[in-house]
Amino acid sequence: MIETGTGARARPIGRIQHAQSVFRGAIRVVDDYVLRANAFEDDAAQVAFRDDGTLHDTAALAALRRIEGHIHALLACRKDVLGWRTDRRGGEGKVILVDMLEHLLGEIGSWLTSLRDAVHECSELNARAEADGMPCLPMVVLVDLTQPPHIRQLDAWTNRYRLAPGQANADCPEQQSASANPPDRNGIDGW
Repeated sequence: MIETGTGARARPIGRIQHAQSVFRGAIRVVDDYVLRANAFEDDAAQVAFRDDGTLHDTAALAALRRIEGHIHALLACRKDVLGWRTDRRGGEGKVILVDMLEHLLGEIGSWLTSLRDAVHECSELNARAEADGMPCLPMVVLVDLTQPPHIRQLDAWTNRYRLAPGQANADCPEQQSASANPPDRNGIDGW
């Protein structure tokens, strides 16, 4: 789970998690995933560079520091999910969650590569423009996060293991109490 400052963990240490337990952890991971993805897009929009390739202002530097925090939080979440001990069905959800987190981390990495390339290109253009006596315009690197391809798999997995009120799965003892209070969400797409 992405650290929220509460110190809460998504699982009791040493216990094998069944699908329903992983389902509850998945809700927290997806909520944090959406929060981090939205915050990353907001922060990335604030990253601006002068035409010489230096940061535009202190707000841009602060945005880069927040982006670094998002990356660390997503990596910590991935590490936590990888550490979940699950049964076979819970393991399905675990793999999907890790794939989703890696998708977002990959997109952030691609944006950082584009940012680096844009700063380098802007610096080169600025040097040539100065030699020709022309000004260089600052470059903007847009963020275009895509929906993870795993979202449909996660939705199908959650629908498979979400139980109706009063229904319990015989091979998952903790569902006896969990089925009395099922999550009130209707699949991943509703989030």
